[in-house]
Amino acid sequence: MSETDRIAAQFGQNVRKYRTLRGLTQVQLSETSGLQQAFISIIERGETNVSLATIVALADALEIPSVLLLEGVDRPKK
Repeated sequence: MSETDRIAAQFGQNVRKYRTLRGLTQVQLSETSGLQQAFISIIERGETNVSLATIVALADALEIPSVLLLEGVDRPKK
């Protein structure tokens, strides 16, 4: 797995984690974030890189600081 793939997978896991903690479906997150449900699904599966605007839209919709969606995406310490 490439570094980019690892980061996308961790980001997707974080989105899913906070979405489920909020008790939201992907459809509900789609409605509040303005993003397509299919795109949210792709994000949660770690199949895409997202823009900063997308990170902010998701964080706003989840009512969390953007930085929480980036937990664990740092490069491993060497």
